[in-house]
Amino acid sequence: MKIQCPHCQLSGQISDLNVPPEGMNMDCPRCKTSFFVKKEATTSWKDTATECPACRFSTFSEERFDICPTCGLVIKDYNEKKGKGGLAPARSASSKPPRQHEALAPTEIRRRAEEDLRRLEEKNAGRSYGGSEAMPVSPPEPAAAARLLPAIPLPVQLVGWVVIVVALTVMVYSLLGISSYYEKLREVAGDQFLAEEYAALHSVWGGVVFPVVQILFGAVTICVAACFLRLLPWARRGLEICAWGWLAYVAGDQLVSLVNWVQRSSSDATILYYFIGVMSMLVMLALWSVPFLAAIWFLRGDLVGDLFEEVA
Repeated sequence: MKIQCPHCQLSGQISDLNVPPEGMNMDCPRCKTSFFVKKEATTSWKDTATECPACRFSTFSEERFDICPTCGLVIKDYNEKKGKGGLAPARSASSKPPRQHEALAPTEIRRRAEEDLRRLEEKNAGRSYGGSEAMPVSPPEPAAAARLLPAIPLPVQLVGWVVIVVALTVMVYSLLGISSYYEKLREVAGDQFLAEEYAALHSVWGGVVFPVVQILFGAVTICVAACFLRLLPWARRGLEICAWGWLAYVAGDQLVSLVNWVQRSSSDATILYYFIGVMSMLVMLALWSVPFLAAIWFLRGDLVGDLFEEVA
């Protein structure tokens, strides 16, 4: 019987004896696609036999076959050659006596059917049908593999969302700080003494420049954290760079605070005054650095590293 793979269109013939009456599943030897094969009614009774004229294999029953399961002889081709004057192959003296058709296990039946299909595939290029060579079957185009993302561990999700929430909070706080700075400037604009005092306590760096930097850097951090939650390969490194950037920003902000502390000092300020300013800067720098250093340590850990290596 003739079979054909529904995926790569590979066609060939296998023996009816290798297919059980209820049908069976076969694996294509070319593309490995599994498909169901069911025995169909033979088109011509004369193209089948109960005994092979070449190797004398016999079913010893009324079951007929169109391809010998032992030697692979196609009964139809044999009958056509015989009708054109060819002689039936003689049985040699050393040939084995006909063997009775034994009951085979389903796995053995499937193996023999797949062997028939592979054997016919190898001969497909050289065989001719009606004088014309068989058309070569083009290999199937590989299907585009979908990008399957692994499950995101809960700690990774928490870090990503915490970064987004903190960056958003910093942006809102910075906007409110800029608004408050300009509102206070308008209030003291009419009083020169108050304006000078306010300018001494609140510089443009602390009231405008640093808040604007916070807003811009916060927006970038939110975008990188969103990509980190989507497991984009570059996002892990990008989030670590953002953490280092926030550390540099904190150090610069505390340095400006120390400069303002010194500028506000009187001419007769003691060493204790400057010592308090320096210690305050160091303590605040240490407190603000802890979460960013913890995030960098987490991003360099095995959990995040293995996750992004699997994605890459």
